[in-house]
Amino acid sequence: MKNLLLYSLMAILCFSSCEKGYDEITTKVTENPAEELNPILLTGKVTNTDGAAVANATVQMYHDGEIHDVAADADGQYEYTLPRDGSRVNISAQSDQYDVAEQKVMVLDADAVGKNIIMAESASIPLDLEASSITDTLIQITGQLLYEDGTAVANAYLIMINGSDLVGSFQTFGVTDANGEFEFAVPKTAEPRQLIAFQECQPVTPLNDVGAYTADLDIGTFTTNWIPGARYNFTGFVTDCNAPEGLPSGEITFTFQDGRTASAEIVDGAYEVDVEDCGVGDCVDISIRSSFAQGTFEQECTELTDTEMVLDFETCFDPLDLDGEATIVIDSDTLLFDEAQLEYNQTTNRYFVTGISSADNLLLAIVLDKSDAGIYSVREFFITNSNQEAIYFKQPSVEISIDVTADDDRFVADISGEVVNALQGISQSMTGAIDVVKL
Repeated sequence: MKNLLLYSLMAILCFSSCEKGYDEITTKVTENPAEELNPILLTGKVTNTDGAAVANATVQMYHDGEIHDVAADADGQYEYTLPRDGSRVNISAQSDQYDVAEQKVMVLDADAVGKNIIMAESASIPLDLEASSITDTLIQITGQLLYEDGTAVANAYLIMINGSDLVGSFQTFGVTDANGEFEFAVPKTAEPRQLIAFQECQPVTPLNDVGAYTADLDIGTFTTNWIPGARYNFTGFVTDCNAPEGLPSGEITFTFQDGRTASAEIVDGAYEVDVEDCGVGDCVDISIRSSFAQGTFEQECTELTDTEMVLDFETCFDPLDLDGEATIVIDSDTLLFDEAQLEYNQTTNRYFVTGISSADNLLLAIVLDKSDAGIYSVREFFITNSNQEAIYFKQPSVEISIDVTADDDRFVADISGEVVNALQGISQSMTGAIDVVKL
């Protein structure tokens, strides 16, 4: 029963894009002001670059000299009321899950309905993209990208760079939709800037000349010299000698000969990986890992015979002896989580502490970042029941401190801070001691 609970948690947490485990929690950060003249209800959705909702993101609206923070719900949806007075409002988002977000500009006129916001990990964008604060000096950039054959370019990135130099800070980005259209905002500047586009397997392409950007700009339809490529779709089933009905949870990674990797979670044996075919090499290396087993299954240079391939695997991992534990004290309540572990996930480039409270039938999940200097920080903290419904969680704006005293075969640390009691809607003090197996 313990393993089933942990499998369920890890399938949601460790091998996903870190979607929140407390999806039914909505925190109201800013109350809508009482508007006197012709109010307009703005609505929209916060998603990642794959289109999945970013639960509990904080949507920021800069209007009339003030920043209004609005909490999105478990489905990434938000709503907020502002006056329909013809003024401009700048919209962006923040979340512990993602580093950067689109910025959008909207005029509060008769056509205003709201904006959708896309968030991303800076590591997923192959440039030095940095998060920037929303301001009142944004201008809107719009347009459409087409392939050389006239078809729409979907899921391409748009970046405003410093002059024509690809070295520097890139403060915001846009993403083309299914029709190749894009809309995002950049800081107004008289300094030389250039708009570029890029996509997996496609070269960086300038879309206009270097110049100042001081007013809204529509570049119209831009036809690139890009040629649409095929995509590989890998599906299959993974069994294990200890789990013949299917590996309960794990991760499968495809490594191409140009160094690109594509990963997907394994849930009850099944997986699916969809990745661009960049036309490099004729085989792919495949590795499989499971969070509750020792070792890695590896298969070198699997021949690429088709763009759609069904690949089944049989592994035989040695089961882990999980003897780690974490003790969490919230006010006067003490929770003991056993079978605890710390695992590094290469897809998200983060560390995960997980465990089970057998007595209370609760699951612990802590997401950690680690700097280049080796310093850990707590990105997410939550305790859920067996249905992944949040009992306690960390607010994005509240810091939880961590003091690591051992980081070799075992991970030992003390943590402390404030967490939200989801059942009572209040903040409570939390301290904890972690001594877990390090995978």
